[in-house]
Amino acid sequence: MTQRLNLPEGFKKENFKSLLKKRGQQKYGLRLLAMHYLQQGKTLQEVADLMETTIKTVRKWIQRYDLFGIEGLLSIQSGRGRKSMLLLQHKEDLKIAIKELEDKREGGRITGKGCLFYAPKTIQR
Repeated sequence: MTQRLNLPEGFKKENFKSLLKKRGQQKYGLRLLAMHYLQQGKTLQEVADLMETTIKTVRKWIQRYDLFGIEGLLSIQSGRGRKSMLLLQHKEDLKIAIKELEDKREGGRITGKGCLFYAPKTIQR
């Protein structure tokens, strides 16, 4: 049994397809396309399957649109990023070693390979 979907007020009037063409498909494409499919009458499950995501995610997108409008739907927060594999002391030691290497060189660039020599053995592959 499919659960009835309550779409926000003004949802049907929004031109998600046009926004998709204007904003591009990089970050916002999935969200805009999902909203377009919902406007066309597809179910949450169908949209989630098409977007290769979960129903929970599609519901979150609808909620963001309901609470904050189109800008809320399109605001994407960046992640926290990868945690450093270097301890703070190792970072400082590496910075000093790279600076010394820069000072000793007569030209050219210092490459990652050159820096790897100074990296602690625990992070070398």
